[in-house]
Amino acid sequence: MLKILLRLLLPLGLYAQTYPHSATLTWVDDANPQGTVYNVYRAPGLCIDPPRLSKIADAVSAKTYTDTTVFAGTTYCYAVRSFYNNLESGNSSLVVASIPQDVVPPTALSVTIR
Repeated sequence: MLKILLRLLLPLGLYAQTYPHSATLTWVDDANPQGTVYNVYRAPGLCIDPPRLSKIADAVSAKTYTDTTVFAGTTYCYAVRSFYNNLESGNSSLVVASIPQDVVPPTALSVTIR
């Protein structure tokens, strides 16, 4: 009997770039077969302790994803998993995206007493 073992490889080179109210993830995957799709996971905060990731997108066919459900002044941890033939890989490398504030406080406040 011939057994075929399929091992899904992790997407490589994951990074996030922030825009006003969105975070765009991009990754590289040259090792998995054609037809592989990707599931995107996110957790609030930094990527520590390990993060409690929740799936925010599934069956993404491109090697990029834009998360438009982010909030200004918030930090998120992201991971991507390869999915093929009903099998899902482990997490890619984790990446942090810090969404900038909409409005920043003034700086260099001073007072003059007379």
